[in-house]
Amino acid sequence: MASRIPRPPLQRDTSEPLPIPVEYGGTEILEYTTTVKHESDEGRECSEYIRSWAGVTRGFDALETDKIMNSLICLQFEVVSARTNITQNQKYVAYTVMVTLAGHTDSYPAIVERRYSEFLHLYVTLRRQYPIQLQAVRFPRKAIIGNFWPETITDRSKGFEHFLELICCSPALRNSPQVTNFFQRQELIHAMKLIEQHDFSHAATLVENCFRLMNKLHTDRSPAVMRNLCLLVCLEAKQDHNPRALDLACLAVRRFQSVSDADLLRYYVPLLNLSLDLSIKYGKGTSMLQDHLAQLRQRGMALHDSTPLLDLLSEEIATDIGGAGCIRN
Repeated sequence: MASRIPRPPLQRDTSEPLPIPVEYGGTEILEYTTTVKHESDEGRECSEYIRSWAGVTRGFDALETDKIMNSLICLQFEVVSARTNITQNQKYVAYTVMVTLAGHTDSYPAIVERRYSEFLHLYVTLRRQYPIQLQAVRFPRKAIIGNFWPETITDRSKGFEHFLELICCSPALRNSPQVTNFFQRQELIHAMKLIEQHDFSHAATLVENCFRLMNKLHTDRSPAVMRNLCLLVCLEAKQDHNPRALDLACLAVRRFQSVSDADLLRYYVPLLNLSLDLSIKYGKGTSMLQDHLAQLRQRGMALHDSTPLLDLLSEEIATDIGGAGCIRN
C-alpha cells in the first residue's frame, strides 16, 4: 500500500465525545467521531468537511498534472475516517474514502464520504448487471447489532476498499453510470442547492472534489470530467478578485481542442465567451480566444445567442440528478 498523504486533523466540536481509535492492519488510521448533522445546512457541512481533508496546494497546475490519460490507471482507495452521524431521524456511520493514484505520490487526493447503505446499493445494482465481474467480491454483510462497534467499522472498511479497487480494475464497471453516480451525485445535489443560494465558494469546493474524482476515474476529456471542469470555472468566476478562474478556463479551453463528443461541444462557445470576459477582466491577451470564436463564426454558429455557461450546466445537471439519476461518464 502506498504511503499515506499527510492530512490536517478534523475540526471537532469540543462537546463531542473523544475519538475512539480503530486499529487497521496494525496501524491506527481511522478517526472515529460523532457528529450531529443539520439537514438544513447539509451542503455547507459537506463542503466544509471536504475542505478539512483537502489540506493541499490548489491551482490549475495541480489539476492539469492530475489529469488521467488512461482510464485503466490503478487507483488506491483508503478509508481514512469513520464518524457516527446523528440526524433528526437516524444515526449511522459514514466512511470517508480517500482516492489517490496507486503507486504514485498523489498530492491532490479526492474525498468521498458514504454510508453502508450507499455502498450496498452500488454493490446490488452492479451485481445485477455484472454478476461475473463481481462474483469474487465478499461484500460486508448487514448487521442487526454492532454497526457502531470499532471491529465492525474496521471489517467494513477493508471490504469497501477491496470492492472499490476491484471496480476500478474492470473497464465495464469503472465506466458504468452507477459508479459515476456513486462518486459524485450526492455532492452535485448539494452544489446545485448552494448555487441557488449564491454560495459559490462552498459549491466550488464540492465541484472541484467531483472534478478530481472523475479526473482519476475517467479520461481527462470524458463528459463527466469536462462538465465538472466547466462548472468549476463558472463558480470560480463568480467569486470576486479570483484570477484562478482564468487559469481554469484556459485549462478547459485547451482540453476542448481535442474533444469530439457532440454533447460536450455545446459548452464550447459559452466557455469561450466566459474565458474572453475573464481575460479582459484580468488584463490578459484575448487574441487566441478571438481566433477560436472567429473560426466558429465562419462555420455558421450563432455566437451571440449562446446561453451563459452556468445556466446551461445548472439546467442539465439538475435534470440529470432530478430524473433517472444516471449522470453520463
